[in-house]
Amino acid sequence: MAREYAARGMPMRPRTHAEAARFFEGLDVAEPGVVQVHKWRPNRTDGMESAGQTIRDEDIAMYGAVARKP
Repeated sequence: MAREYAARGMPMRPRTHAEAARFFEGLDVAEPGVVQVHKWRPNRTDGMESAGQTIRDEDIAMYGAVARKP
């Protein structure tokens, strides 16, 4: 993935879950916490599930969260 971004002139830095979670230290993180982005809407409504397509964890390379200052 990093090579593809670099080939298109888009800088990025791969991070582990622990590295990504550090961005949210000191904040009140909403459930489900710092997770792969597809886990924020596990009950899809865009038709992918009904079309027999599933999203595998190993296919997602981004972590995300929603948080607020305490």
